[in-house]
Amino acid sequence: MAVLSVYEREPNNSSICRGVDTLLQSEEIAAAFMGALFSVLHDTIVDARRGRSHHEAKKAFDHSWSVPDVTRPADSPRNGNFEKVRIKANLLLITHRREVLEAREFPGGEL
Repeated sequence: MAVLSVYEREPNNSSICRGVDTLLQSEEIAAAFMGALFSVLHDTIVDARRGRSHHEAKKAFDHSWSVPDVTRPADSPRNGNFEKVRIKANLLLITHRREVLEAREFPGGEL
């Protein structure tokens, strides 16, 4: 699933996304994806480690990113984690859109 799948694309311009009020640049989408990915990775590491030995934690972490049945990847823990990444990335883009726009401004107010 694409990171921006919660937004409807404008028919004549694939780079305009409703809900964000602006054009999203590739770097901004990538940054949101990376932030969300590392957040989910951190959460799965912490969850795997909780109350387990190092060896047990590694097995739990590996399982949390596995695809046990390749004929049904949509039901895998890995797919569930990437769905969390997608949701978090979208929330980051929506929540921080003002900061993104301000970071893009050049002297004189031109983008």
